Amino acid sequence: MKLAFGHIRRQEGFSLVEIALAVLLVTVLLTAVLALYGRGVNAWNYGEKRAEVNDSLRIGMDRLGRELREATALSPATTASELRFYGRDGMQIRYFIYNSADGNQLNREKVDEAGTNKPVASNLTGLSLTYSPYGPGPDITKSDLVTVTLTGRDKDEKLDPVAMTTTVRLRAYN
Repeated sequence: MKLAFGHIRRQEGFSLVEIALAVLLVTVLLTAVLALYGRGVNAWNYGEKRAEVNDSLRIGMDRLGRELREATALSPATTASELRFYGRDGMQIRYFIYNSADGNQLNREKVDEAGTNKPVASNLTGLSLTYSPYGPGPDITKSDLVTVTLTGRDKDEKLDPVAMTTTVRLRAYN
């Protein structure tokens, strides 16, 4: 470019190759940063779902264990997947897993009162019970030691099932 006095002014700026190289480097850097961010978000979601399932297991186990510890006797209708016992007030209480559209729940029901089915914890898929010294059958009412295993899983079923087990001795056993 010529100026009015005839001197050529030097043009400064970036060439097309330099701009293309800069764009390429920024793209590679942003791709790496976004990949790390995506992994972080996935790890966070995994941990959050795992904590939610563990909390549900703990809540269900605490409630069930506390009431079972205070039970006066097991009901003959108790099975390996449904717990029935008599509370201190003489009412028969039933714990079972209910499968609904909202997910699986551990429910508590007062058998003697219709319509008192209440959810205790969600995200629970299994309730397994073992009775000692007698197994299911007519002698189950003589058992005073119950091993309870609750199994939980997230609603999306992306996590492996998690199990929590406790053994409870009936304190008020007759």
